[in-house]
Order: sequence, then structure tokens, then C-alpha cells
Amino acid sequence: MFGLEIMPGVLDLVTLEPRDKEPETTWVAIDPDTMYQKTYEYLVVRLRNPEPPMPPLQELYMRAKAIQLGNYRGSRLRTENPQLLQAMDRMIRNEILDILRLYFTESLHQSLAGGKIGLHITKDVRYKV
Repeated sequence: MFGLEIMPGVLDLVTLEPRDKEPETTWVAIDPDTMYQKTYEYLVVRLRNPEPPMPPLQELYMRAKAIQLGNYRGSRLRTENPQLLQAMDRMIRNEILDILRLYFTESLHQSLAGGKIGLHITKDVRYKV
């Protein structure tokens, strides 16, 4: 049994962004290329273990498993123009990006001991949905 099991090293991937107007919130910035690729790499390996993590990550694990995340090349997550993808590829890509963002965010939240967080994902048009 793995327990909650968050993505290791998640705090090393973010930069703190102090905001005077929201001192009770821990704001962090993350580059989307780093966030999506590192989370993708972690989840592909994690899916090889049939034992799902505990909630709240369990649902995301099950979604990643159902969509067969490991069969989708991580490089296909980045695209200059998602509208040029076939409709099914676009739907799958959007679902994967959603799973990865939520998995990263929950891992970050748990790493910060469950406090209130704000996530600033810097702009990168290659990850536009």
C-alpha cells in the first residue's frame, strides 16, 4: 500500500511568488513545459504499479490509466496549433493535460501541508487547450 504518495520533488519545480494582498496563500509559479513533462514522466512510471494511490490522487490515477497515458507520447502534449490536431487527438490531449495539471496541483498542495495555494502557470502557447 502506497498511501497518499505525492509526486516527489514537486517543490523543486516551482518558484515562490509572494503577494502582499494574499499573505495567507502560498503563490507559486511554474513553467508549463516543466509541469506537464515532469508530471507525465512520473505518472507513466507510476502507472506500472497496479496499486492506486489513496484519494484524492486515486481518481486522477484511474483517469490516466483509463486513457492509457503510457501509450501517448509526451512530446505530443506540446503543439503550436492544437486546432490542427484531429478531433479525437485533441480530446485525448486535453484530457491528459487536465489530468497532469490536477495531479501536479494536488501533489503541490499536499507538499505544502494542505495550506491554501495559488498556482501561476506561466504562458506557453504550445500548451493551449
